[in-house]
Amino acid sequence: MREFDQEIATRHGRIAVVSFASPEHLKAFADRLGHPFLWLADPKRSSYQRLGSRRRGLGAIAPPRAIWGYVRLIMRGRIWRPEQLDLAQMGGDFVFDREGHLTLSYVSASSDDRPPVGSVMAAFRRAASATTGAAEA
Repeated sequence: MREFDQEIATRHGRIAVVSFASPEHLKAFADRLGHPFLWLADPKRSSYQRLGSRRRGLGAIAPPRAIWGYVRLIMRGRIWRPEQLDLAQMGGDFVFDREGHLTLSYVSASSDDRPPVGSVMAAFRRAASATTGAAEA
């Protein structure tokens, strides 16, 4: 999403990352990554429940594509250390307009399941247009 930072800012959007990690753990992780996103801690997982994101089994935690990625890391001499405290908790991608209406709701079925960036940006553009249109009315 970083390649769209300028467009998102120009349209007065913001990327928020919501994690069930503690605020302290999340801050350390966010500082290490250095992304310009809004980082929000939700240790009680209220947003996860409201948006339909749930815990899943081993097949979702380690699908073949993810396992292959871990193998490649190991072959390069690196070791994967999970940042999450609960690998079974799935995430998702959601786009809201300024009124709180969803223009994209994508609940991940596995750890490596994400919507195409083009779909996320299309939903963002719809949200930005709806907001602009509402502000002009």
